[in-house]
Amino acid sequence: MITNVDKVKERGEQLEVLGDRAEQLLEAGKVFQKTAKEVERKERCGNVKWKIILGVTAGLVILVIII
Repeated sequence: MITNVDKVKERGEQLEVLGDRAEQLLEAGKVFQKTAKEVERKERCGNVKWKIILGVTAGLVILVIII
């Protein structure tokens, strides 16, 4: 009987630890999603910047050829 009570207590403690780990993983997942969105936005802005630079350069080259 005492061993059963001890096993139940141990199982409860293990469930608490598992619950804590699950909460930590949830928080880490949220941080990861936020960071991933920030990186994606920065990359998108960088790509737009290079497209604008390329477009302006191409326009200047065409303008020089025409003149």
